[in-house]
Amino acid sequence: MFIRELAIDLGSSAVRIAVRGRGVLLEEAALAAQDRKSGDIPAVGAEAEALLASSTGRFTARHPVQNGVIADPAAAGRMLRGMLRRVMGRSPVRPDVLLCLPGFATPVEERAAVDALTGAGVRRVRTMETVRAAALGAGLEPARPVGSMVVDLGHSSCHAAVFAMDCVQEQQCRRFGAAAWDLALQRHMRREYGMLLGSRMAESIRQSAGAGHPLRIPGRELQTGRSMEAELSPEELRQAWTPAALELREIVEQTLELAPPVLLGDLRSEGIRLTGGGSLIPGLAEALSASLGLPVRTVEDPLHAVIRGATAGLGQKEKPSPIRAETQTAAF
Repeated sequence: MFIRELAIDLGSSAVRIAVRGRGVLLEEAALAAQDRKSGDIPAVGAEAEALLASSTGRFTARHPVQNGVIADPAAAGRMLRGMLRRVMGRSPVRPDVLLCLPGFATPVEERAAVDALTGAGVRRVRTMETVRAAALGAGLEPARPVGSMVVDLGHSSCHAAVFAMDCVQEQQCRRFGAAAWDLALQRHMRREYGMLLGSRMAESIRQSAGAGHPLRIPGRELQTGRSMEAELSPEELRQAWTPAALELREIVEQTLELAPPVLLGDLRSEGIRLTGGGSLIPGLAEALSASLGLPVRTVEDPLHAVIRGATAGLGQKEKPSPIRAETQTAAF
């Protein structure tokens, strides 16, 4: 049976494509490898990662999605075409897509995403706000007459929203995400140790920390460029991350302050659900709960909450985004 409808979570670090009843069919890095000389893009996603790891400088990495929206239309189109081809195979059917977009996406940014998908062979595109998909994927029921809240912390975007009666009662969407923790650590290492810490290593530390033991962090001396190591205790790591944690707390507090007061009592019992890869930062839920005075918990499998919610939204009637499907040709 041909696939006729897909859900897509187009993230800054990963792209996830799912089908209702079959789950996630593709989950790969939001990445394209470009030949430095010819400008061609021979590989995308996981294939691009492998090519970049094995090449000797012939290829450069391109990141088509920044802050949850398309920043490089040409590379994004090539990336999506390659990924959709892997999902669709030789299917003659041009699928419909339900695409998750951040609430801060401008009409121009939404248009770029729709154009990239229709150019890759998609027939029709509908959009769903990332925060609504996150709420559905977290198991919330936004249509209930009681207040509920979700905070989705992605790689470079953050959404905090209070729902009730199937409406977003208040939300904050920022171009801020888990990458802010990486940047905070890089700045700390530079300031306190004179160390240059790469972004990949900072991300790896964020993703692997949590054992409660001191961490040996490799980097390079700021002045000489020579290799060096520094040891950080769990407490110092938390201190290094403090600027990012405070910004997240401010986003959540502002959402709560602007939400209808009548719903705050519901949130004291319902609590706040955390989704997205950033929700896995060690101690994040506990720190938020302590500072807000509300129950906060990370949902099960938070990385896939948005794509779960989008998949649940397949088949629902929503206003489609304007597209130029009649001018496109099949890509599969």
